Amino acid sequence: SLPVLLFGQELRLVPYTGQGSLYLNQQIAADTVANGKLPNRVYVLTRGALYLSNAVFTNTGGWTLRLKANDSTTTKKPVVMLYPSGTGNTPWNPPGNLFQLGGSLSMRNIQVSGYYELVDTNRWNMQGALINVPSTTSGVSITIDSCILSNCNGNHIRTDGVPSTIRVTNTVFANLGYLGRSNLGAGKAIDLRNVTCDSLIMVNNTFVNWLDRIVRHYPASGATSTGALGYFQFDHNTLVNGTSYHGMLSLGSMGSK
Repeated sequence: SLPVLLFGQELRLVPYTGQGSLYLNQQIAADTVANGKLPNRVYVLTRGALYLSNAVFTNTGGWTLRLKANDSTTTKKPVVMLYPSGTGNTPWNPPGNLFQLGGSLSMRNIQVSGYYELVDTNRWNMQGALINVPSTTSGVSITIDSCILSNCNGNHIRTDGVPSTIRVTNTVFANLGYLGRSNLGAGKAIDLRNVTCDSLIMVNNTFVNWLDRIVRHYPASGATSTGALGYFQFDHNTLVNGTSYHGMLSLGSMGSK
């Protein structure tokens, strides 16, 4: 089956259906090749359905990547799992991220897991992150609402590059870090490294089973300072069962609010 066009700029992506199915990353890539990088495109995922991703997808060219669940009477979320790549020296490993951002990202009502949970032993091969802003990218925003992000070795969201705004609301962060592949200094919700961020807003979220910090904004090894975190709001969040090996909130240079 093929992706289905909905009204406006929405495109319904096809769930995993077995052998030969298109992966999520492949469907988005095929759409951007066929139709260009449409400025208002929204990728719609079916509630209760399973999607697999077997390679990191990058929204190159500065366009905003938008994903949401379809409108429905069910409260089940679409589930995206990172699937073994099948190539290279370690074909059993899932990709190191779901998305690496060359532009902004918006996600609503999506569930993401860092490994293919239907084969339980795949957890041994978990990789380092779910969403990353590479060092070559700046000025992007990340907006996540009513999602579930679970299962990675390192950081569910990491910014080596410079984000403008990160806004996370009504979202569950679960299972941050895995000692089978990493260490107690990993397992963070948001790792800003030592870069500038205009605004970091975290409201009405739940964090469960984390090893290190909820927010890490701290100098890299050998550095002495961080870029400024201009505005920080951490409000009405629930935190359960965390090791907090280096603390809970690790904040470097701060702005006025």
